[in-house]
Amino acid sequence: MSIPLIIIIVYMLLLLFCSWWVTKKKNSGESASNFLLAGQQLPWLLVSVTVAGLAVGGASTVGVAQNAYTRGISAGWYCFAWAIASAIYGLFFAGKYRTYSIKTINELVRKVYGEQIGLLTVLMQFFNNFAMNAMQIVAGGAILAALLPGVFSVPMAMLISTGIFLAVAVVGGLWAASLSNIINIAVIYVGLIIGVVTAFNHFGGTSVVLAALPENPNWYNLFSGMGPKAILAWVVSLTFSAMASQAMVQSSVAAKNSRQAKTGFLAAALIIIPVGVISPLFGLIAASQFPGLENAATALPSVMLSISPVVAGLALAGLWAADVSTATVLLVSQSTMLTRDIVVKYIKPDMSDRFQIIFSRVSMIVVAFLGFLLATTVKSILDAITTFMSIVSPLAIVCLLTLHFPKLARKSTALWVYLLGIPVFILIVLGVIPKVGGHAIYLTVAASLVGWLISLATDKRAIDVSVLYADGKIPEKAKK
Repeated sequence: MSIPLIIIIVYMLLLLFCSWWVTKKKNSGESASNFLLAGQQLPWLLVSVTVAGLAVGGASTVGVAQNAYTRGISAGWYCFAWAIASAIYGLFFAGKYRTYSIKTINELVRKVYGEQIGLLTVLMQFFNNFAMNAMQIVAGGAILAALLPGVFSVPMAMLISTGIFLAVAVVGGLWAASLSNIINIAVIYVGLIIGVVTAFNHFGGTSVVLAALPENPNWYNLFSGMGPKAILAWVVSLTFSAMASQAMVQSSVAAKNSRQAKTGFLAAALIIIPVGVISPLFGLIAASQFPGLENAATALPSVMLSISPVVAGLALAGLWAADVSTATVLLVSQSTMLTRDIVVKYIKPDMSDRFQIIFSRVSMIVVAFLGFLLATTVKSILDAITTFMSIVSPLAIVCLLTLHFPKLARKSTALWVYLLGIPVFILIVLGVIPKVGGHAIYLTVAASLVGWLISLATDKRAIDVSVLYADGKIPEKAKK
């Protein structure tokens, strides 16, 4: 058995132990609130690693290196876009969500705009999270397949990755996802830093490696490789996705209080940034030493496996940690939406805590398996994520108006925004409408804003945000 594989197996067992320990010590299985929301007792540190773990996934490591393999260091902007999104969310949204008496973003929309709009919001959210989770499966499969090409085919490696993601989330819920992310973030940074330093040294030093790069004027340009339009699309997509993400809302709601929530998201932004510097370097090293890779998603793992077995094991465990950190949080948030926003709300309102937990775990298994099936069809990780994220931009506009500009929102705002934004997104994905700037986000946002303007011009009914507070009264702080 190879040393890298042994290290990854030990890491897997450590995560599973963490989930089991959390279940015993935090009583995460006693109530749905503990399992799905960590009893709303997360300190800012756990909020920060939960959010950073969500951001620093396979897309931020394997996906960024995949793009850097052909387009240079500008691929790192994906991570900086995540940091910007986290900071904006922390400054303007995290504290607000924690002060409300709601547990999901869909509950916010349902209370303010009506039941039917709330159900459509659930479906939109679920599709977005489902697609993002599939991308983590793609990256996890690429890592394991590169680690043991003679043992694992890519589909088998993706299936094994799916199984581990599930095990962590199903056993311990959000407590396990949060606490395991302390391990994940540490492993990610140790693995990436040691890996990139060792790789440069192994291939003769930085100057030798960079001198061997194929001719390409974009290797060191901060913008031209990906292009300003693509970079802006990442910033817009991730910021809008954060505003409308159940995973982000769940991390806010699970915090001890508003200040802890806000601090956690701002700290997460700082944790995310260095990955945007390190990950592209692996793409450059791979382009220099392994030109012509059949699958560019294996660029980063290929570099890792060419160096010291121990370093490769640590580094690949770090990459896999990135996948686990994102996938587990996404699985828990998807389960929360299915359980609270669909089953308890519309099908069985009197479902006991015990059966809510059982249903949550079963739904994680089903969603993960379907995500695996989608993952087998994906070619470009970052392109797919940017496209799928665009679907929640109508919801993001609704949330922005509701939370910060309620006087500019009407009872029909969500309806009109969805009526224009969602069909445009679908037509873009189907190829009926061409993408503007190469991405779906721009036209989807534009159509959503037109919907908002229509509601503003035709509807005089103001929204009532007091329904979001436990006693139906808006605190004085929130009025200012």
